[in-house]
Amino acid sequence: MTARTIDDHVDVAASPDVVFAALLRPSSIQAWWSASRVIVVPRLGGAWAVSWGDDADRPDYTFAGILRGFEPERRLFITDASHHSKDEPPDAEPLEADITTEFLLEEQGSGTRLRLVQAGFPPEGEADDRFAACVEGWKNTLAAIREHVEA
Repeated sequence: MTARTIDDHVDVAASPDVVFAALLRPSSIQAWWSASRVIVVPRLGGAWAVSWGDDADRPDYTFAGILRGFEPERRLFITDASHHSKDEPPDAEPLEADITTEFLLEEQGSGTRLRLVQAGFPPEGEADDRFAACVEGWKNTLAAIREHVEA
């Protein structure tokens, strides 16, 4: 059985440099993802980390990864992803998958097509609820990025 992939996009009425900045600027990420805290080290090999929740010492949810692809105005590729929920026990087994997240930007006239590809989900029948939640979550997130950038 093969791994599953989320592949979705949104067209944004802004240039690639503006959209790319919204993917890197912590204040922008906080706005479009309703995040509490964001750390970005904007370079190849840099970090991209986001957390939600009022308690900085015990956030509700955290996502962190490494920027393995960094091409200004064209591409961000995040690997080595780590996810953690405060509801998980400290010794919980992580999802057995190497999930990658890629943002691809393509100039389209005076705007940008922002494509999201999240790959490496376990095959159908494994982690189905998580996969479905991610599909819906990214659809909403792409719309939120568009709304934030176009505001």
